[in-house]
Amino acid sequence: MERIGHGLIAFGTIVRYDGRMITFDASEVANWADKPDAHHQLPELVRRLALATCPMPSLIDMPSGSSVTGPGWDGVLDVSDGNAWAPTGASAWEFSAKKGPTSKANADYAKRTAAPGEVDPSKTTFVFVTPRVWNQKHPWAKARRGEGRWADVRALDANDLVAWLDAAPPVARRFAALIGMPESGWTSLDDWWTNWASVAKPAITTDLVLAGRGDEANALADWARGEPAPYSLQGATRDEAIAFLAACAQANAGSWGAALMGRAAVVETVDAWRSLENHYIPLALIRNFAGEVSAKVATEKGHYAFIPMGAHEDIGDGRKLPLLGRDETPQALMATGLSEAQARAHTRKSARRLLVLRRRLIDEAGVPPPEWVAQASTVAPLALIGKWNAGKEADREIVAQITGQSYEETERAVQALSNLPDAPLARIGDRWTFVSPEEAWHLLAPQITRSEVERFREIAVALLRTESPKFDLPVGGCYAANIFGKTMPHSDTLGSGVAQGLALMGVYPDRVKSIDAVDRHADYTVSCVLDGAGWQTWATLDSDLQTLAEAAPNAFLNAVEAGLSRSPSPFGTLFAQEDNSGGGFGEAAHPGLLWALETLAWSEEHFPRAAKALARLAELDTGERLDNRPSESLTSLFLPWIKFTEMPDEQRIETLGMLLNSVPHIGWQTLLRVRTSDSLAERHPPNWRPWGQDGAPKITNGEFAAFLSAADRLVLENVGVDAERW
Repeated sequence: MERIGHGLIAFGTIVRYDGRMITFDASEVANWADKPDAHHQLPELVRRLALATCPMPSLIDMPSGSSVTGPGWDGVLDVSDGNAWAPTGASAWEFSAKKGPTSKANADYAKRTAAPGEVDPSKTTFVFVTPRVWNQKHPWAKARRGEGRWADVRALDANDLVAWLDAAPPVARRFAALIGMPESGWTSLDDWWTNWASVAKPAITTDLVLAGRGDEANALADWARGEPAPYSLQGATRDEAIAFLAACAQANAGSWGAALMGRAAVVETVDAWRSLENHYIPLALIRNFAGEVSAKVATEKGHYAFIPMGAHEDIGDGRKLPLLGRDETPQALMATGLSEAQARAHTRKSARRLLVLRRRLIDEAGVPPPEWVAQASTVAPLALIGKWNAGKEADREIVAQITGQSYEETERAVQALSNLPDAPLARIGDRWTFVSPEEAWHLLAPQITRSEVERFREIAVALLRTESPKFDLPVGGCYAANIFGKTMPHSDTLGSGVAQGLALMGVYPDRVKSIDAVDRHADYTVSCVLDGAGWQTWATLDSDLQTLAEAAPNAFLNAVEAGLSRSPSPFGTLFAQEDNSGGGFGEAAHPGLLWALETLAWSEEHFPRAAKALARLAELDTGERLDNRPSESLTSLFLPWIKFTEMPDEQRIETLGMLLNSVPHIGWQTLLRVRTSDSLAERHPPNWRPWGQDGAPKITNGEFAAFLSAADRLVLENVGVDAERW
């Protein structure tokens, strides 16, 4: 990276173990030289050290493995700003792990001086490297320099390698593993990526992690090339965010990425973080633990601080990773050797969520699931509710019902799971939540029994149909519900967790092995909750309606259409709950219904029904104060300059024509607004379904003109002889 390449020239190594500082000494390096693979591993070690401590080399070629014994130089390097170990400018390298380095150095020097190949000795430094302790290195190099055959001559031995490793902690951590040193509370990003990606079959590739995420990759590159600063990125779990950083760095190895990979440390404990942030030369620190540390303190000391976050964490002004790209994901999977059918099946069944996709590939590789899965059998049904508030008696009772054991027993099991290194659950205050609901579902749903699904269905219907007593208060008075004791028995956390469980059933039904097509249970539950529901039920579920719509789209639309057909419609009363007095708190009970229909409209399949439902709601709407109006939601579906849907333009026009026939007044008003609207708030894609995850595409000038022309035709075809329309 440009900034890391120029601003973070060298690092110092600190290896922590059991709270003590451990550094390498020359004897440890020399002992490693006795290992059979040392000669083959030495060039790779030096390559990583050069990348970690020098500005981005204009040339670096240091083969590893059996390639070291091939013809030609063992390594060539060209850097604009060298250091104590890698000389400035061009250098040519020879490596040997043999005992008695003087004779080998003489032989290599004579051989390369006589036949330097593509290297110009007058402009090149000759470097000989041995992992042995070589007391004669300085006299040898001085004598060779005196011959004047090379621009300079250097010799590095075990002591120099120790000092060089001291300047590059992530490389030192890798070397520590190579010689069998113990874990130290952190690991190199390179090693972390290898462990994370290689367990799947086929292995996870950088192209897969980056699929359809170009905007986020560009933002991350800007951070890496800038001044040291914190950078927060949210994925489904912290691992996904770290994997994205590693993939970006590897994809940009030719510019800033190789330097970052050589310098980044994935830190796993508070103690390790605090030790590394106090290091005398800057690092790229990646937080991978739950304890509180100050990223600002680290950056003030010159370090880059990468803060990965899971779905349950508040990202503040950080960025959030979108789902994998619709087209890019199967392409990346096919590049790994999967057939097109396999690639598309994985893409569809994972809903383009990276961790779910990775877990599917891990399963196919035959890798055992994490250890905690075996310990979680008694609490597997908790994947159906996802989260709850331990401070609420009603929540505790429902948790006990779903697990079939006392709450105390359940919480003991949950607490034990949360103490594991890769804990699936986290507690924030009184609130328990799965770190990644999708991964927990993937791993635990196979253990869920038919009776547990049926018990959850009964619990979900009863809980979601519980109407909030705050709606007993006058319009505009709901803000005082707590004062008057008009509160729900269960927490909002549990309510949204139950809705989330239904969404998981609807999106990933194949994970439950005890029942075929468990998504039908999600449909049934949503139908039981919403069919015939009064306005109080719709108002109570306001914040969860989008999730319920994604859980069972057809059941949700059926319930909305049925409610619109009733007389009086519950939605008319729902709109009447808006506080229009100007003196209240701007309360309304209908925005969640509109957001749910906007979400379904992202789907090509559900677009016409969602549009018609919004049009019929607009007929009932008499409110004016809030921006969240059915007419505004409806207009957003037909804008000529942007698409908040996957529906092709031709079908959008057809749907607009359908509205002109079925809901004439609203259809006509929408058509006119479509012709004149020039601004609108962004419409967010679904949280669970893969529709619209590529965002709202901008329309080309040709598409814009064609859409307006089609809209004009609809105007002329429908203006008729109505004077008001003219």
